Amino acid sequence: GLPHGLACSFPLPAVLERALGVHPGRDRVLCEALGVPSSRAVDHLRAFLEGLGVATRFADYGVGEAEEKALIAQALTGARGRNFIGA
Repeated sequence: GLPHGLACSFPLPAVLERALGVHPGRDRVLCEALGVPSSRAVDHLRAFLEGLGVATRFADYGVGEAEEKALIAQALTGARGRNFIGA
């Protein structure tokens, strides 16, 4: 398996992409923290993580598309996933 910190960080651009546009107030806070407009936020976060040496796509870790979809669906049905703004 992946180290915990890596497993938590690599999907952050996908999480941000799913969350943007759901709640304008939250979008403003997230984009202010990233220092970019929402139209650039996902790419900015992805570039930041990749600049730290963190690959940001499931495929980078040997996870195929079907397994990726299953993992995301499973994550969204858990307690945290059901509480996620982008669910």
